[in-house]
Amino acid sequence: MTAMRGAVFGAAVVVAIAATSPAAHADVALTLDQLWPALPHHDEPSMSDQLADWMTSVGVHVDEHLGALSHDALEFRIDGRAQHYYVGVHAHSSTGRLSFAMREDVHFVDTVACIRTHLQLELGNHAFDLQVPMELQPDELNGQRIVELRVPLLQRHW
Repeated sequence: MTAMRGAVFGAAVVVAIAATSPAAHADVALTLDQLWPALPHHDEPSMSDQLADWMTSVGVHVDEHLGALSHDALEFRIDGRAQHYYVGVHAHSSTGRLSFAMREDVHFVDTVACIRTHLQLELGNHAFDLQVPMELQPDELNGQRIVELRVPLLQRHW
C-alpha cells in the first residue's frame, strides 16, 4: 500500500513539474489564443451621428409620403450628417402655360443657417427667375433673443 502511495505521489510530482514548465505554458497559451481569438474592436457611432442618421431616415420617409400625397409637387430632403435640408414646391398648369417652382436649400454652419432660395415663374413665353441668398443667425438685443437676417452681397458656396 505504501508502494502505491509512493507511485501516486511520484506521478503527481511529475505532472506538477510538467505543468509548471515554460513549454507547457506556451502550448496552453497558443491553444487558448487559437480557441479564443481577440474580438475585433468596433467603434460605435457617436450619439450625434446616430441622431443625424435617424433624422436622415425620417426625412426620406417624409419625402416619400409628401411626394405621393402631393403628386410630386412637394419635396423635402434631409441630410443629417451634412446638416443640409432641401424644401421644394413645384406647380404646373394643365395647359403648360403657367408654372411655379420654389426651392430652398438650407445649410447650418455653427449657429448660422445659410439659405439659398430660388424662385421660378413662367407665364406663357415670359420667365422670371430669382435667386436670393440669406443667412439667419441667432442674436440678442436688449436682453431679448432675436434672429438676425443677413442678405450677403457676395454669396458663399458650401
